[in-house]
Amino acid sequence: MNRIAVVRVRGRVDVKKDVQETLKMLNLTKTNHCVIIDDRDSFVGMLQKLKIMLHTGRLIPILCLNLLSNGEGLKGMLGLQRNTSRKKLEKILNLFAKIS
Repeated sequence: MNRIAVVRVRGRVDVKKDVQETLKMLNLTKTNHCVIIDDRDSFVGMLQKLKIMLHTGRLIPILCLNLLSNGEGLKGMLGLQRNTSRKKLEKILNLFAKIS
């Protein structure tokens, strides 16, 4: 199963209620925030509905490594320290790639 990186690029002004609810379901509560999702049909339908508010792209390992090394939120989700080395992140990414 492939992963998709989704970034919200538009704000909340003049947004319909159903669009706001869909953004909340994807956990895209603020502009310029990024989430990583699977490419399941249910998520793809949500992305189609929100296509003018989002930028999407297939997640490749090097991009995932950059997100892990720069994004404190992702480090927190994985239970990593702020000063985790890049080598350790690469090991974690390799394990992540084997699982998915």
